[in-house]
Amino acid sequence: MSAVNVVGVDEWAAVCSRSFVPLSVRSGDDRFSASLSEVRLTDSVSVTRVRSTGSEVFRDRAMIRRNPRDDVLLSIQGRGRGAVHQADRRAAIAGGSAALYDASRPYLLEFPAAMSEIVIQLPRATLGLPNAAVAEITARRIDPAMGSLAVLTSLVCGVFDDFGGSGGDSSGERIASAVIDLLRTTLRAGLGTGSSGLLGREANRATILHFIQTNHLDPSVTPAAIAVRHRMSLRQLQLLLADVGESPADLLRRLRLAHAQRLLEQGASVGLAAAASGFDDTGTFTRAFKRTYGRLPSDVRAARRVETA
Repeated sequence: MSAVNVVGVDEWAAVCSRSFVPLSVRSGDDRFSASLSEVRLTDSVSVTRVRSTGSEVFRDRAMIRRNPRDDVLLSIQGRGRGAVHQADRRAAIAGGSAALYDASRPYLLEFPAAMSEIVIQLPRATLGLPNAAVAEITARRIDPAMGSLAVLTSLVCGVFDDFGGSGGDSSGERIASAVIDLLRTTLRAGLGTGSSGLLGREANRATILHFIQTNHLDPSVTPAAIAVRHRMSLRQLQLLLADVGESPADLLRRLRLAHAQRLLEQGASVGLAAAASGFDDTGTFTRAFKRTYGRLPSDVRAARRVETA
């Protein structure tokens, strides 16, 4: 985690430009001061705690032309009040509410007095949402009563107390994956029930595939559970994933078997490999493994023993 304290808007603009995206700051406060603590979960995903006296932070078209970026940022307001201006909209945020903004388009962040916030920054592509959906949700207030935002806020607040790694650390990767999943869920909910046209088939598929990739080792993640989580019927889920050439059950089985094979090659027992890969029982695992790889999981483990003897 890196931390910095500054006095003066010019220094603050330089610090923010390095931590977020190139931007400018202005303030009418003669005693302006600010601080920033940043945790880089991965090379592209960061969580930053910001405190400052009153200011306006902005990124205009000239800055975008000189330094184009395709990141999105979510501001979760803590102390004080703020407002996010983008695309002729203004989202007033305070007391745990949040708003998204897009670094590829001009924006203004308005803080009339002393404040604190947490900012999540990540590439827009990781959201798995069409550009039209991202444009629709930017500069719209997300209520703190929304369950996924509350969980997301709790997760990122805990990062500053518990996270001791740096970009690329396996714990950072896991936390970043959870942050992305929760943020995507929050934004989809913020778009509302009438947003199916904006989200579209590709975005729905990307969201579900990311969920499966992240959670396939959990035995409670079944095709039916995935459908319920994403508010669709099992048939709709099957049709959505048909374009990738696998049914939900086939995809889960393939990912679980691949994980189990890696564990067996590392010397794990058959029972441990099965349980750690999301299988409810060893018999089901053994039959699926034999059908897929043409040999028993015990053969893989035996070969490992010979290699290490």
